Amino acid sequence: MKDMAKEIRRQWILTIIFVAVIALIVFVKGSRVGGKITVQVNDKAIGISGENHQTIFVMMDDVTSIDLTDLEGFDAGHRIEGENTANLYEGVYENAEYGRYRAVIGADSGSLIVVKTKDETIVFSGLSKKDTVQIYDEIIDKMS
Repeated sequence: MKDMAKEIRRQWILTIIFVAVIALIVFVKGSRVGGKITVQVNDKAIGISGENHQTIFVMMDDVTSIDLTDLEGFDAGHRIEGENTANLYEGVYENAEYGRYRAVIGADSGSLIVVKTKDETIVFSGLSKKDTVQIYDEIIDKMS
């Protein structure tokens, strides 16, 4: 009987350890998708990067238009390549409004920056509405 009780206890301990490891993996993976967007702006270019893809560079001289728009009502369309996570859309998408475009968009950003060049459209944001507006203002300032 004692051996059987020890075995049951051992199995419970192993089960608890297994569940804890699974919970840890889910937590770590969940925190990875927290969304990281980095935007660098200078007089010559805009550099935009998210968590999973290489940096997108847009030369200031190539910009034909730039707009700040609301995220509400935005239809990302379908993803051609890249990854959607809980808080970040990143990759190449296609929708009715922009056609094929590159995106690095924080799901909770509230606003979007749409940069068009003669060759492509890039839609991106900061992680918050405040970040996005500050980035937009900085780009407009550098373009002046």
